[in-house]
Amino acid sequence: MTSTVIVGERRDPHVSAVLTHLTAKPVIVDAVSLASTKFIWSEGQLVLEDTEIDLAGETNVTIRGWARRLAPPDWLVDVQAESLDAAIRASWLTIIGALLRARGIHWLSGIDSITAAENKLVMEAAMRRLQIDTPATVVTNQRDALEERLGSEFVAKPLGPGHYFAGEKAFNVFARAMSIDEVDDQMLAAAPFLLQKRLTARRHHRVVVVGGQVWGGCVDAAGLPVDWRALPAAHTSFVAMTVPDELSSAALAVANELGLGYSSQDWIETDDGYSIVDVNPSGQWMFLPDPIGDEVARAIARWLDG
Repeated sequence: MTSTVIVGERRDPHVSAVLTHLTAKPVIVDAVSLASTKFIWSEGQLVLEDTEIDLAGETNVTIRGWARRLAPPDWLVDVQAESLDAAIRASWLTIIGALLRARGIHWLSGIDSITAAENKLVMEAAMRRLQIDTPATVVTNQRDALEERLGSEFVAKPLGPGHYFAGEKAFNVFARAMSIDEVDDQMLAAAPFLLQKRLTARRHHRVVVVGGQVWGGCVDAAGLPVDWRALPAAHTSFVAMTVPDELSSAALAVANELGLGYSSQDWIETDDGYSIVDVNPSGQWMFLPDPIGDEVARAIARWLDG
């Protein structure tokens, strides 16, 4: 009986990094690999090749799981809604979704917690409950209401996915600074965006939490766009840091409130302190400098090994 299930793809470098530290032999599956694997799902058991997974928790074996990625990011991305390919894609994802909700597997982060944390309005509500500083936020289709609440300068970021495909070409939608003069009601009505007070950043922080452990890296904000991810050079400019107690405690509180065993959080440091701007329940960490990448991978592996 397996003790470790990883929902992700083997070619993902984050999965590979964790695999190098595991002592138990894991089962690795995603929607695409499952389609080419001999399997049987029946009566609370999933048999993959020759490995049996107790989905119902009816045995004494503890199974731990890590949900990294349900399918490769380029898998059937350009399918037409309600087409045959769309139905096929949904069917395979339905199996993965059921696996992620199996009571017999203890997940580092549960799929429902992951889904909730990815909703930026859910995250913003959680920060208000915790009284953790986050930029004033508005979602509206009324220009006057926007100006009344945020003034003439603000940051706009996607409320939904931050990337999309047009044909075979991929596009990223980064947060960007805007002025009220660039906005009208028609633009606001096209799709809901998260509109936030613009903060004057001194440093950007990526804080990674695994269980009760915290790691962090930072980059100087001088010369960077509002969204540092828009500048490729910024991804290699982070430096390792000892996370200050104030920031560490807040990051742990965020992870606990959202029910996330793993999270990759984005914070902005201003002259007034720290403000959280995003929580990534399956976010990146390996772009952070050594030894952070290896230490995070080891921490995930230790949790999976029990």
